[in-house]
Amino acid sequence: MKKNLRSVLYFFVLFIVLNNIVEAQNVYFREGFQVSDQWPSAAAAATPRQYVQVPSGVWYTFGAYKTNGSTGACATQTGDANHARFANLTSVVTGYTTADSAFLITPVANFGINTLTFHNGRAARRFTISKTSDTAATTTNWVDIINTGTTNAACDFFTVTINDLTAKRLKITSRSGTDSDLDSLVMTSINTITPVKYTDFTATLNNGFAKLSWNVAAEINTAKYIIEKSVDGINFNTVGEIAAMNASKYSFIDYSPINGANYYRTKAFDHDGLISFSPVVKLSTKIKSAEISVAPNPVVGQIANIQCNNFVRGNYVIHIFNQMGQELFSKSYVLEASNSVIPVVLPNSVTKGIYKLTITNASTVVSNTINVQ
Repeated sequence: MKKNLRSVLYFFVLFIVLNNIVEAQNVYFREGFQVSDQWPSAAAAATPRQYVQVPSGVWYTFGAYKTNGSTGACATQTGDANHARFANLTSVVTGYTTADSAFLITPVANFGINTLTFHNGRAARRFTISKTSDTAATTTNWVDIINTGTTNAACDFFTVTINDLTAKRLKITSRSGTDSDLDSLVMTSINTITPVKYTDFTATLNNGFAKLSWNVAAEINTAKYIIEKSVDGINFNTVGEIAAMNASKYSFIDYSPINGANYYRTKAFDHDGLISFSPVVKLSTKIKSAEISVAPNPVVGQIANIQCNNFVRGNYVIHIFNQMGQELFSKSYVLEASNSVIPVVLPNSVTKGIYKLTITNASTVVSNTINVQ
């Protein structure tokens, strides 16, 4: 009996997890309006028609703004008290009438729109949901889907089914002549989506450094890219991170590729925790040993030009010793490129003669001689 009960519980939990995964894969956004200060925060600031760029995409608003007022007490799908408020335009700007309504337009959807869910924040408030196949928010090509009516109570939860592969945006229009509140918008796609779709990913050797470049399409709700490297193509470690910028092209420099095979990939995270990987690329390097020289040598005057070749980018210390091993000069430098020239002003203690020149860091010690005239 206990064994059967455990089996039932196991499959029940598995059912919930799988359903949550499927649901999460289809989410365009969970907009709690807490993610950016770009949202207007008062009715007067929201009355000019305007675009709002936030991590979930580019919204378009007229009279709708972010607030954490008292009507934000509804159960939330986003974990935040901030919600959208639609202004009563007649009390905001002179000239508006009860025929004027505030509205909010969602970002562009690239995989069709399946559903829109939200909480109504106040009783007896009406919302009209419309869709368009156009990508421009200023289009007049809107088709009404549903009018929620005014019989609803505060915090009523609505699910609006669109189920349209051609739908690109939704428009949410409030009841004219009233303030309205709307909380926890979640819009889903028809097709399963991932945070980003890679169109290519390349790695090239540039002055001893590995330059990674990738192009993306359909960047949806993407938060960041983690860059990873491996020596065997199996076990990867993080070497960098880039914030997603709603761009189509990205690049990253690995200043410390190993001598031999380097495997790279990027891992895209969206704001809901979903992950998508780029292809793995292999970059084979044959890195020469680090070396230093002085030009001209012998040095005439008090400036020695130290040529550093095949160095890994980082912090180094240059030392000069006399023939008795006494250190006469020591100074820290930063090498930004694998091949660099460092002009060193010699101290007065470095007079005519032969000296030992050394450049060091935690893993590198390279020496040569310097002849001062």
